[in-house]
Order: sequence, then C-alpha cells, then structure tokens
Amino acid sequence: MSVKAAITIIELGTHFEVLLPMLEVMDYAMCRVRVCCRQVFFEQWHADLSDEIDWVTFDGPVQTEEWIGRLPNMDGQQLVLLLTADSCWNHYHRKLKDCRFLILVHNAVPRFFPFRWSWKGASIRDALSTGKYMMQYFAVRRLLDDAQWITFLNDQIFHYIPKSVQSRFRFCESPPIFHHVPESRQAEDSPRPDERTVVLLPGTIKRRGRDYETILQALQGLSASAKQKVHLVLLGRPQGRYGRNTVAKFQALEAHALSVTSFERNIDQEVYDRWFYQARVVLAPFKKFYRLGLHLDRFGQSSISGVMNDLIRYGKRCIASEHHPFPIELERHTQRYESVEELQDLLLSFLPAGELPPDPSFMEHYALERKKREMSSWINKYVLSY
Repeated sequence: MSVKAAITIIELGTHFEVLLPMLEVMDYAMCRVRVCCRQVFFEQWHADLSDEIDWVTFDGPVQTEEWIGRLPNMDGQQLVLLLTADSCWNHYHRKLKDCRFLILVHNAVPRFFPFRWSWKGASIRDALSTGKYMMQYFAVRRLLDDAQWITFLNDQIFHYIPKSVQSRFRFCESPPIFHHVPESRQAEDSPRPDERTVVLLPGTIKRRGRDYETILQALQGLSASAKQKVHLVLLGRPQGRYGRNTVAKFQALEAHALSVTSFERNIDQEVYDRWFYQARVVLAPFKKFYRLGLHLDRFGQSSISGVMNDLIRYGKRCIASEHHPFPIELERHTQRYESVEELQDLLLSFLPAGELPPDPSFMEHYALERKKREMSSWINKYVLSY
C-alpha cells in the first residue's frame, strides 16, 4: 500500500470561498490532509467534508500572531499550502522557513510591482496609504523568496506578470479547485419572492472596484418600463458611509415592478447559497481599475474577483462590464455591456420566465469529478514528484 502524501492547508483569514472547494476536490486516497482554519469554518462545513481531515481550529474575530505560534509542527509535511498571507508575514516566515510551502497570492500588483505607481487621479490619502503596501512588500518578499511554489487563483494572473518577474520566483499552475455544485445539494425551501425575477448583485457594497451608478441608471429606467416584476438582491453588506448611501439609492428605486433585498451584516452561507440558486442572472459591474494606494489594480489580470468563482459554483448566467476577462468556458455564460442602454437591453432579455440551464460545455468543464481528477494530477506534479 502506498504512503499518503502529508499536506497541511492553512487558512487563518476568511477566504473560505477558496478553502471549501479545495477540500471538496482533494483526493483523500492520495493525501493525508490537515487543515488549520477558523472555528467558524469548521462548524459550518466539517460535516459535509471528508471525515479523514485532521482539523486544527482557531477562534476569534481576527488572525493574530499568537494563532501562528500555535500552528502545529510541520515536520514530515510534504507540502504546506498557505492560502492567505495578508498579515503577520514575519511570523509565518519563521514558522514555515524550514519546510516546503506554497503561497497563494490574491493580488499581484503590490506583491510583484511595488514601484508601479500611478499619480493621475490619486489623492493625498492614496499616497499616504502606499507606505503601508511598501512595508507589506518587504515583509512578504521573504516569504515569496523562500516559497517552494507561488500560485494564483487563476492562471490569467500568471500571464499578466512579465517574464523578468517570472524568472525571479518559482511559480506553479493554479490548483484546479473551482467547480460547479448542482442546486439539488441545497435545501428546497429557497426564498421565492412571489413571481418576481431575481437579479443578484453580489459582493460587499464598497467604492473600490465597482460601478454602481450604471446599474442604478439602468434599473431606474427598467422599473418604469418593465412589465415583468424584478427582485434585486444586494448580496453583500455595505462598507462604510459609501456602502450605506449606495444601498439607500437602490432602495429609493423600489416601485411596483422593482423590489430590493439588502443586508446590514455578513451573510450566512446558507442564505447566500439560497439566493444564488434562486437568481436568474448575476450582475458584475466591474470598474477597469481600482486603487491600492498609488497602485492601480485590474480585475481579471492582476487579481480575480470572487464573483467569478461564485458564477462557476452556482452555474449562473452573468451580465458583466467589459473590464474583467473570464475563462472561455465562463464567458459562454456571460453577456457584456458598455453603456446604460446596453445593460437595460440585456436585463430585459433575461426577464421572461423559464429555466436557464448551464451550458453543456460549462457543465463538462467544471464538473466536480473532472476537477477531482485534475487536482490529483496537480498533486502528483507539485507534491509527489518532488
């Protein structure tokens, strides 16, 4: 009998949308998996996952240096996967420096292009906050230098990085973790707001990276002209004054043909799942760039929006702005707009009732069993072959 590969997965942040699909596609006949995560993730998901997982949990609102000090010994682990490193970098480095570890980078710009600044349109606050990202860069650089592998959520980001940067680090292919989860796995008592068509706008309501004004203008015209009733769900909590004001603007559009559901706090996963499965179409109003201090980040090239992963998981159609490229299989589920008028026309095209089953090629590409096979090949390549 062959010996299983020993793997530790560390997610002390809140990127549960990465940790969950990774554990769902993992080959437990090939790997002995230990997961270090927050208690809230364990309580919500451990019953649905393999009973062969060894759990190490941490309770509290934020990641602390003390948590990292309590991580188990990594001796004998063939690979440690660090899924989020957004703080406590020196402590992570001390803990992992003597073992083989992979680090998942969520945003390439401040990690690999620290001096690529854009002053145009920047505020004094942007300039001052750049110091924070520079300090992060020098702290994270030690982790990146010592990592056995560096990877991203999608290979699109790797192709965005110049070859001069690629040659300085050890990059590997993105782990093939994102897959479609059929609705039958969910509870049948999904919310059904009378006969209205559910249109979903997911994600934290915040200024950075989202163009809500185009959505507001399109819905304003739609609520006055559409015969089909629409139920808009703002599936994310508002962030700060801007978020609250934006929610209020959407609520002000409510009329006979348009109703709005919003949330004040973080949304339970069960509620999130139910609304996503109930939705007929998902809105993704990406801006072309958003700021991280003086850095300009671009969705789909230097970072990936979590909405893309949700579209795969729930198999939903999407109306998106032109600014976030998707993989070709997901593009088949996506309609693009450049103006308010184009967005209105697309929304109207989705209003007639009826089923919208996922595209067959989408279903085939993102099938769970296929991703399990691909993940086994990934483990063979990057864990067992070294």
